[in-house]
Amino acid sequence: MALLGDLVVNLGLNSKKFSGGLTRASSKLKTFGSGVARGVGQMAKFGAAATAAGVALGAVFVRSSLESIDSIAKLSDRLGIATEDITAFQHAGQLMGVSATDVNKGLEQLTKRLGEVATLGKSEAKPALDALGLTADQLANMPLADALGLVSDRMNGLATQSDKAAVANALFGRAGLKMLNFLSLGSAGLKDARA
Repeated sequence: MALLGDLVVNLGLNSKKFSGGLTRASSKLKTFGSGVARGVGQMAKFGAAATAAGVALGAVFVRSSLESIDSIAKLSDRLGIATEDITAFQHAGQLMGVSATDVNKGLEQLTKRLGEVATLGKSEAKPALDALGLTADQLANMPLADALGLVSDRMNGLATQSDKAAVANALFGRAGLKMLNFLSLGSAGLKDARA
């Protein structure tokens, strides 16, 4: 009977220790669960903020792209040149170290100065065209992309860099000097850029 009494006493005492251990473990699990819930909540807030930032950044990119497309379309209308040619020249210019803005300004100046010589018979571009062996009428009666190619070929045939710089300035305005590397592509390189 002593054995049975020891067993009852032992089971009773051990179950109290066991119950206490379960209570402590349960408490620790509740604390852990609360921490996980807070972490998930913070991650959800971070995810929402990141999503909102991504949407805002996407909207800025789309707006910027639309403005760029609109700007190129308006330049195309002003100059009578295809938008594809403008973007091809901008890309080729950037590869040669010339900004898209400088390519655009150069094309605008060339168109304006050819028109001044062809229509008014005078312009600072007239001596530059004479140095290239070209006439404003000849260039004004061809697509601007082809005229640019012909001008660049003739400029590449000039004897010195100073001559090229003077002609570029007269035909392309302030952007002329910046465009010399771009113009060095010649008509073949410009045609490849458009292909």
